[in-house]
Amino acid sequence: MTKKLILTSLALVLLTTTACAGPFAGPRPSVEPETVQSVEPEAAQDDSAQESNAADTCGHNIDSSTITYGYSIVIDMDGNQVAPQGKPFQEGYGLMTSADYVEDQNSREYAQILAYMGNIRDVLMCDIETTSEGEWRAITEILTLNSIKTSQSLTGTPQEQYYSTSGIYDHLKNNGEDLHPMMKYLEEAELELKCLAFTQFDFANPEGDDHCQIHNLDEGSGLVLPANS
Repeated sequence: MTKKLILTSLALVLLTTTACAGPFAGPRPSVEPETVQSVEPEAAQDDSAQESNAADTCGHNIDSSTITYGYSIVIDMDGNQVAPQGKPFQEGYGLMTSADYVEDQNSREYAQILAYMGNIRDVLMCDIETTSEGEWRAITEILTLNSIKTSQSLTGTPQEQYYSTSGIYDHLKNNGEDLHPMMKYLEEAELELKCLAFTQFDFANPEGDDHCQIHNLDEGSGLVLPANS
Protein backbone atom coordinates (compact mmCIF):
# COMPACT_ATOMS: atom_id res chain seq x y z
CA MET A 1 0.00 0.00 0.00
CA THR A 2 1.37 3.32 -0.99
CA LYS A 3 2.23 5.63 1.81
CA LYS A 4 3.20 9.29 1.69
CA LEU A 5 6.23 10.15 3.77
CA ILE A 6 6.16 13.59 5.33
CA LEU A 7 9.72 14.48 6.15
CA THR A 8 9.77 16.73 9.16
CA SER A 9 13.33 16.74 10.41
CA LEU A 10 13.41 17.41 14.15
CA ALA A 11 16.21 19.76 15.15
CA LEU A 12 17.39 19.80 18.75
CA VAL A 13 20.02 22.45 18.05
CA LEU A 14 19.55 25.98 16.81
CA LEU A 15 19.10 26.18 13.06
CA THR A 16 19.20 29.20 10.83
CA THR A 17 16.48 28.62 8.22
CA THR A 18 12.87 29.75 8.48
CA ALA A 19 9.17 28.96 7.95
CA CYS A 20 6.76 27.34 10.41
CA ALA A 21 3.24 26.13 9.90
CA GLY A 22 0.14 25.82 12.08
CA PRO A 23 -0.71 23.02 14.52
CA PHE A 24 -1.98 19.50 13.88
CA ALA A 25 -5.38 19.52 12.27
CA GLY A 26 -7.67 17.43 10.11
CA PRO A 27 -11.01 15.73 10.73
CA ARG A 28 -11.18 12.64 12.89
CA PRO A 29 -12.35 9.67 10.82
CA SER A 30 -15.84 8.29 11.38
CA VAL A 31 -14.84 4.85 10.05
CA GLU A 32 -11.72 3.06 11.20
CA PRO A 33 -9.90 0.82 8.69
CA GLU A 34 -8.62 -2.50 10.01
CA THR A 35 -4.91 -2.22 10.88
CA VAL A 36 -1.84 -0.04 10.67
CA GLN A 37 0.94 -1.40 8.50
CA SER A 38 4.48 -1.56 9.84
CA VAL A 39 6.93 0.99 8.50
CA GLU A 40 9.62 -0.42 6.24
CA PRO A 41 12.95 1.45 6.26
CA GLU A 42 13.38 1.09 2.51
CA ALA A 43 10.23 3.12 1.95
CA ALA A 44 12.17 6.20 3.03
CA GLN A 45 14.55 5.61 0.12
CA ASP A 46 11.83 5.17 -2.53
CA ASP A 47 11.23 8.48 -4.28
CA SER A 48 7.94 7.22 -5.70
CA ALA A 49 6.60 6.51 -2.20
CA GLN A 50 7.53 9.74 -0.47
CA GLU A 51 6.91 13.43 -0.64
CA SER A 52 8.99 16.08 1.08
CA ASN A 53 6.92 18.46 3.15
CA ALA A 54 9.64 20.44 4.90
CA ALA A 55 12.60 20.82 2.60
CA ASP A 56 15.05 23.53 3.63
CA THR A 57 12.97 24.69 6.60
CA CYS A 58 13.79 25.19 10.25
CA GLY A 59 12.66 21.70 11.06
CA HIS A 60 9.00 20.85 10.62
CA ASN A 61 6.76 23.19 8.63
CA ILE A 62 3.94 20.68 9.10
CA ASP A 63 1.10 21.33 6.67
CA SER A 64 -2.04 20.67 8.72
CA SER A 65 -4.11 20.12 5.56
CA THR A 66 -2.17 16.91 4.85
CA ILE A 67 -2.63 15.37 8.30
CA THR A 68 -5.61 13.51 9.74
CA TYR A 69 -5.75 12.28 13.33
CA GLY A 70 -5.23 8.54 13.55
CA TYR A 71 -3.50 8.23 10.20
CA SER A 72 0.01 9.31 11.18
CA ILE A 73 2.89 7.56 12.90
CA VAL A 74 6.22 8.85 14.16
CA ILE A 75 9.30 7.64 12.27
CA ASP A 76 13.01 8.19 12.68
CA MET A 77 15.37 9.51 9.99
CA ASP A 78 15.73 6.00 8.54
CA GLY A 79 11.98 5.57 8.10
CA ASN A 80 11.56 3.17 11.04
CA GLN A 81 8.46 3.52 13.19
CA VAL A 82 9.19 4.90 16.66
CA ALA A 83 7.19 3.54 19.58
CA PRO A 84 5.66 6.08 21.99
CA GLN A 85 8.19 7.11 24.62
CA GLY A 86 8.63 9.65 27.35
CA LYS A 87 11.98 11.06 26.26
CA PRO A 88 11.98 14.11 23.95
CA PHE A 89 11.58 13.75 20.20
CA GLN A 90 14.97 13.20 18.62
CA GLU A 91 16.69 14.81 15.64
CA GLY A 92 15.34 13.41 12.38
CA TYR A 93 11.96 12.30 13.74
CA GLY A 94 9.06 12.86 11.39
CA LEU A 95 5.55 11.75 10.45
CA MET A 96 4.39 9.14 7.99
CA THR A 97 0.76 9.00 6.89
CA SER A 98 -1.05 5.84 5.84
CA ALA A 99 -4.45 4.83 4.54
CA ASP A 100 -4.64 2.41 7.48
CA TYR A 101 -5.97 3.65 10.81
CA VAL A 102 -3.51 3.55 13.72
CA GLU A 103 -5.26 1.40 16.30
CA ASP A 104 -2.88 1.97 19.21
CA GLN A 105 -4.01 5.06 21.12
CA ASN A 106 -0.59 6.04 22.39
CA SER A 107 0.84 5.88 18.87
CA ARG A 108 -1.94 8.15 17.60
CA GLU A 109 -1.33 10.64 20.41
CA TYR A 110 2.44 10.45 19.96
CA ALA A 111 2.08 11.58 16.35
CA GLN A 112 -0.36 14.32 17.27
CA ILE A 113 1.98 15.69 19.95
CA LEU A 114 4.89 15.75 17.47
CA ALA A 115 2.74 17.76 15.07
CA TYR A 116 2.01 20.36 17.75
CA MET A 117 5.43 20.47 19.38
CA GLY A 118 7.30 20.51 16.05
CA ASN A 119 5.86 23.89 15.18
CA ILE A 120 6.33 25.24 18.71
CA ARG A 121 10.00 24.21 18.57
CA ASP A 122 10.44 25.85 15.17
CA VAL A 123 9.31 29.22 16.49
CA LEU A 124 11.58 29.21 19.53
CA MET A 125 14.58 27.82 17.68
CA CYS A 126 14.59 29.92 14.54
CA ASP A 127 11.49 32.07 14.02
CA ILE A 128 11.13 33.98 17.27
CA GLU A 129 12.09 37.30 15.68
CA THR A 130 9.43 37.06 12.98
CA THR A 131 6.62 35.52 15.05
CA SER A 132 4.13 37.95 16.55
CA GLU A 133 2.69 37.54 20.02
CA GLY A 134 -0.69 36.68 18.52
CA GLU A 135 0.81 34.01 16.29
CA TRP A 136 2.65 32.55 19.27
CA ARG A 137 -0.57 32.36 21.29
CA ALA A 138 -2.26 30.51 18.43
CA ILE A 139 0.60 28.03 17.96
CA THR A 140 0.77 27.27 21.69
CA GLU A 141 -2.99 27.12 22.26
CA ILE A 142 -2.75 23.36 22.80
CA LEU A 143 -0.61 24.03 25.89
CA THR A 144 -2.83 26.78 27.29
CA LEU A 145 -6.01 24.73 26.88
CA ASN A 146 -4.44 21.94 28.90
CA SER A 147 -3.05 24.25 31.62
CA ILE A 148 0.53 23.48 30.62
CA LYS A 149 3.22 26.16 31.07
CA THR A 150 0.77 28.76 32.36
CA SER A 151 2.98 29.84 35.29
CA GLN A 152 6.66 30.54 35.81
CA SER A 153 9.22 30.91 38.55
CA LEU A 154 12.61 32.55 38.10
CA THR A 155 13.79 32.07 41.66
CA GLY A 156 16.45 29.61 42.79
CA THR A 157 19.11 28.01 40.62
CA PRO A 158 18.84 27.88 36.82
CA GLN A 159 17.86 24.21 37.15
CA GLU A 160 14.99 25.17 39.44
CA GLN A 161 13.73 28.02 37.28
CA TYR A 162 11.05 27.55 34.64
CA TYR A 163 9.28 29.80 32.13
CA SER A 164 5.64 30.05 31.17
CA THR A 165 4.57 30.11 27.52
CA SER A 166 4.31 33.89 27.49
CA GLY A 167 7.45 34.22 29.60
CA ILE A 168 9.71 32.17 27.34
CA TYR A 169 8.46 34.09 24.31
CA ASP A 170 9.19 37.44 25.94
CA HIS A 171 12.56 36.27 27.24
CA LEU A 172 13.85 35.01 23.89
CA LYS A 173 12.25 37.83 21.94
CA ASN A 174 13.85 40.51 24.08
CA ASN A 175 17.12 38.88 25.15
CA GLY A 176 18.01 36.59 22.28
CA GLU A 177 19.27 33.01 22.35
CA ASP A 178 19.21 31.22 25.71
CA LEU A 179 19.44 27.48 25.14
CA HIS A 180 18.93 25.99 28.62
CA PRO A 181 15.57 27.61 29.56
CA MET A 182 14.31 27.15 25.99
CA MET A 183 15.03 23.41 25.93
CA LYS A 184 13.68 22.99 29.47
CA TYR A 185 10.43 24.66 28.40
CA LEU A 186 10.12 22.52 25.25
CA GLU A 187 10.95 19.22 26.91
CA GLU A 188 8.62 19.76 29.86
CA ALA A 189 5.76 20.98 27.66
CA GLU A 190 6.13 17.92 25.43
CA LEU A 191 6.27 15.53 28.39
CA GLU A 192 3.21 17.05 30.04
CA LEU A 193 1.18 16.67 26.84
CA LYS A 194 2.20 13.01 26.84
CA CYS A 195 1.17 12.68 30.50
CA LEU A 196 -2.36 13.71 29.62
CA ALA A 197 -2.56 11.83 26.32
CA PHE A 198 -0.92 8.44 26.96
CA THR A 199 -2.68 5.60 28.75
CA GLN A 200 -1.11 2.73 30.71
CA PHE A 201 2.35 4.20 30.23
CA ASP A 202 5.30 4.23 32.63
CA PHE A 203 6.62 7.79 32.87
CA ALA A 204 9.25 7.08 35.54
CA ASN A 205 12.76 8.17 34.54
CA PRO A 206 15.86 6.04 35.28
CA GLU A 207 16.06 7.63 38.74
CA GLY A 208 12.47 6.57 39.44
CA ASP A 209 10.96 10.07 39.32
CA ASP A 210 7.61 10.44 37.57
CA HIS A 211 7.14 13.97 36.19
CA CYS A 212 3.40 13.43 35.76
CA GLN A 213 2.89 12.49 39.41
CA ILE A 214 5.25 15.19 40.68
CA HIS A 215 3.16 17.84 38.89
CA ASN A 216 -0.19 16.23 39.73
CA LEU A 217 -1.15 15.63 36.12
CA ASP A 218 -4.12 13.36 35.47
CA GLU A 219 -2.42 10.69 33.40
CA GLY A 220 -4.45 9.47 30.43
CA SER A 221 -7.25 11.98 30.94
CA GLY A 222 -6.97 13.13 27.31
CA LEU A 223 -6.01 16.37 25.63
CA VAL A 224 -8.27 19.37 25.20
CA LEU A 225 -7.77 20.33 21.56
CA PRO A 226 -8.02 23.70 19.82
CA ALA A 227 -11.26 24.29 17.94
CA ASN A 228 -9.60 23.85 14.53
CA SER A 229 -8.33 20.34 15.34
